[in-house]
Amino acid sequence: MRSLIPGDWYILFTCTDCKTRQIMFPDLSEGRADLRATYKVECVKCRHVGKYESEELERYQHPPNADPMPIYGIAFFAMLSLLRSFGWLRHPGRISSVRRL
Repeated sequence: MRSLIPGDWYILFTCTDCKTRQIMFPDLSEGRADLRATYKVECVKCRHVGKYESEELERYQHPPNADPMPIYGIAFFAMLSLLRSFGWLRHPGRISSVRRL
């Protein structure tokens, strides 16, 4: 389990099945970069696998004065691993180069 870091930005999706809002991955651009991709993600609550277009995603900044919040979910950690493996985690500008599914 990890924690939401006060002041950090995240990309959220809302499960199309159970309507739960969940963290997909950290937004290293702090809300500035354009997302242009389709993301396939499994809901940690109902296990529904959905495809989400960039326009359906939300940006979220955890309040700077808030306490860290625990993050639950395999999807979050799987996405971090994927980003690291392609080197995108170190280069936030490259995330927009993800191909559409």
